[in-house]
Amino acid sequence: MGEYLSHKTEEDIRYANQLFEERKYEESLAAFETLAQNGFARAWYDVGFQYERGIGTSACPEKAIAAYEQGAKQGNSTCQTRLGKLLLWGKLVQKDEAQAYFWICKAAEQNDEIAKMWKGHCMTYGLGTPEDLKSGLTLLNAALDYNYPNEGTSQQMAEQSQFDWDEDMLQLFWDLGEAFETGRGFPKRDNSAGYYYSMVAAGGWPKAIEKMTHYKESKILKRWKRIN
Repeated sequence: MGEYLSHKTEEDIRYANQLFEERKYEESLAAFETLAQNGFARAWYDVGFQYERGIGTSACPEKAIAAYEQGAKQGNSTCQTRLGKLLLWGKLVQKDEAQAYFWICKAAEQNDEIAKMWKGHCMTYGLGTPEDLKSGLTLLNAALDYNYPNEGTSQQMAEQSQFDWDEDMLQLFWDLGEAFETGRGFPKRDNSAGYYYSMVAAGGWPKAIEKMTHYKESKILKRWKRIN
């Protein structure tokens, strides 16, 4: 959702971002809070981020969630996506898959690419919504194409991607790995599953590391049987 910005608001945004980049975190928090209270909904995300991570202030889950909720209710897709993810994980707030899916869908309606990926995740696993494997995997594939464009797709889109590697991309790789391993929605392909699991294992996910250990042991066993 676009926001009309006055010249002064644009200047205030640049100033707040500059303060953050210069690591003047207490000042940047105050600047973002002023922007948010003056009607710039996107600033609620910056406020929430600083309270969530304890940047320039003591970490405060309640204030972080309150900030994300304010921005979400004002229609900011970045806040909606963040709030949805936290509700889905039960991080900083009580887990609520139905509410998570609600906010993720609100952001996806605004063509938020990260939200569309998480909507696909929810649909694939039936989180907060009835399982819809076909639609879910379609969204997950679209997220993969967005970040790794095929020929004919604008490379600029990938360069502008706001996907977080640890939170978003590793979950995407895991979901695709499971689909190929189990044959749910895709033809069963161990090589493709192993490839995606290896990406997640490199990111340090214990369950992916365990999967890769299993895959390696299976390959060694198959090789031994061929030799003997």
